[in-house]
Amino acid sequence: MDLNDLKHKVQAARRFTVEVGAGRVFTLQRPSRFDLQMAGAKSGMSAGVPGSRLQWERLVLSGAVVGWQGITAADFGANETDAVAFNPEAVSMLLDAQPEWADQLSEAVWTQLAKAEDAEGTAAKN
Repeated sequence: MDLNDLKHKVQAARRFTVEVGAGRVFTLQRPSRFDLQMAGAKSGMSAGVPGSRLQWERLVLSGAVVGWQGITAADFGANETDAVAFNPEAVSMLLDAQPEWADQLSEAVWTQLAKAEDAEGTAAKN
């Protein structure tokens, strides 16, 4: 197996989908430990910056969103119904426009992280 194949298999193992509304499906990728640490560093958590916890959570969630289906311009607050192709730079704008979706997606990410941690703990015991 070459490195590219391995990378795709590892990413696929960390991906899952969440439906947040009629026909609106997000593809999320469980963050790695490094992803979590980098989000913490970027948010200023270690320096005690006010609001850094919220910033950290948003950075983690934004990085976890790797695709979507069924998203339209109206979901961003525009008066149009044109489909919007996935673009990582648009994730935060969509999450700001749809805070209840952000909550659902965030919960799904943290649930997946907890499951992975439990599985790693069980594997380490065996």
